[in-house]
Amino acid sequence: MSAADAGPGDGAAVLDRARRLLRQGAEAEAEALVRSALAAAAGDSGLMQYLGILRLRRGDAAEAEALLRRAVALRPAAADHRANLGNVLDARGDFAAAADSFRAALARDAANPAIHANLGNALMKLGRVAEAVSAHARAAALKPAEPRFAHALGATLIEAGRFAEAEAALGRAVALAPNLADAHSSLGMARARQGRHAEAEPCYRRALEIDPKHLRAMINLGSALLALRRHEEFAAIQRRALAVDPDFAEAHANLAAALLVLGDHAGAEAAARRALELKPELAEPRNTLATALERQGRVDEALAVLERAALHGPVDERGEAHFGRALMLLRRGDFARGWREYEWRWGSRRHHRGARRDFALPQWLGEDIAGRTLLLHAEQGLGDTIQFLRYAPMAARRGAKVVLEVPASLARLAATVEGVGAVAAAGGALPPFDLHCPLLSLPLAFATRLESIPAATPYLRADPRAAAAWRRRFAAKPGLAVGLAWAGNPDYPGDRDRSLDPALLAPLLKAKNATFYSLQVGAAAAAIAQAPGGGGVESLGREFADFADTAASVAALDLVVAADTAVAHLAGALNRPVWILLPFASDWRWLVDRADSPWYPSAALFRQERPGGWAGVIERVAAKLARCASMVNT
Repeated sequence: MSAADAGPGDGAAVLDRARRLLRQGAEAEAEALVRSALAAAAGDSGLMQYLGILRLRRGDAAEAEALLRRAVALRPAAADHRANLGNVLDARGDFAAAADSFRAALARDAANPAIHANLGNALMKLGRVAEAVSAHARAAALKPAEPRFAHALGATLIEAGRFAEAEAALGRAVALAPNLADAHSSLGMARARQGRHAEAEPCYRRALEIDPKHLRAMINLGSALLALRRHEEFAAIQRRALAVDPDFAEAHANLAAALLVLGDHAGAEAAARRALELKPELAEPRNTLATALERQGRVDEALAVLERAALHGPVDERGEAHFGRALMLLRRGDFARGWREYEWRWGSRRHHRGARRDFALPQWLGEDIAGRTLLLHAEQGLGDTIQFLRYAPMAARRGAKVVLEVPASLARLAATVEGVGAVAAAGGALPPFDLHCPLLSLPLAFATRLESIPAATPYLRADPRAAAAWRRRFAAKPGLAVGLAWAGNPDYPGDRDRSLDPALLAPLLKAKNATFYSLQVGAAAAAIAQAPGGGGVESLGREFADFADTAASVAALDLVVAADTAVAHLAGALNRPVWILLPFASDWRWLVDRADSPWYPSAALFRQERPGGWAGVIERVAAKLARCASMVNT
């Protein structure tokens, strides 16, 4: 705001001289000049206002407010006095009073776009987003050629969730001011909020060309790179942000998260600790720290971090700590506490794999259910669903009529589970039911402990005629028929740790008296042909319409060798021999330091001895396979 109402006589000349001094950087001299003039003309509200502006610039908001209030009292009709009082109140954090002052100014100068914009800023700080949008829209309409107003409107529309309108406003801002870095960064955000991260990326990069130290553009670019699964670049942009501001706690936290995904667990630990040193109240780096410790085998330290967070962290973030704590407890076999804590998974950012269903009917918690219809519904990945289908017969034995809802690819196979009355494919219509229970809440409902895991297998059954056809096909080739599955869903957050490059299987593929079959489906299936020795692996995945087809082939194989994927669970549920390849810090269900699984009696576990140590795992599997194959008659 300008101090246009300078008053008569020498006051106007004093203000002109003070402005020249200010442009030259001589703030102290400008203030001394105005104070001297004001001493001689105590009733000059223009001088009083300008002194208030100078005091605010020099960090004395209290005196600035006092001066502006006196100026308003002297000239109540002066819109600029009230507007500048609003600026001072805003700087002091009294946003409600600031908004009132801006409105009073607009009552006297309704066509001033800058005052509308300042009102919009104050309203945003009060969380009154819809009103803020109206204020910024009015500013932009009054001065459509001003890029700052178009940018402010676009940024506010983003907060209002009106992303397409925001993109239009920010497009105007960029057109009006091609070198306005803030506008390019905000335009990228408007596109990102519509899921168009690839289109957002060049906006952020343009902002950084204009202003290489634009931290907000760096963080936004990082978010886009993360969404695009370009984790190395995501880590690099966090390091760039830290080069600008080494004490930027959020960038340390983001770097920690990136390093965790990239498998640099020690680096993730260090970055998370630094983030927490700078901002102890941050929750995300605490979760990252716990996971990084767990993946280094330091489970007790990880659990201690999460227990402190669950008890003493911010109330709205304690659920994250409880869920992380559940994973640690379950991994240690402490099912009594672990299953209770696991109910904190709903809404957890770390959970990633399912939202709580909003059924009007209650969740079953283990009470008497005889004669009632129970809906058991899948909530996570395919492997999780296969693992916990084992509970459906138990519910049926308690007298429930069991209805299953599972992904369509599992529907035919799930119908083979004993005691299941009906199976519905996810997304379709459900039959009437009385109670429901997510599959992974069933261990809590049945009070499962390590020693009472329902391990009777098989609880899934392959079609006998289809399995016989596969068996005849495999018998036409020599030696053991061995199925392979080396990769899981790439969208799973821990997939980098659990999935293998098929080239690593080369020592295994050298085994004599064995024929290998790929059970992979999707993009990963083609990779085996490029692996050393992979040319002799027959790919079966293209012949699978759903898991019932996969199950028939698995039932006919002599052995399955699989990473921690749905195929591993399928083989275990069918009671077929399966050797499961596990990363150093495996998923909670495989417990700690065990070569067997209480969930799957037919499974043998081969664990990395150090993070990333797949070579040692494959060497041990290859040696065992060679021994087994040598005992088979060709």
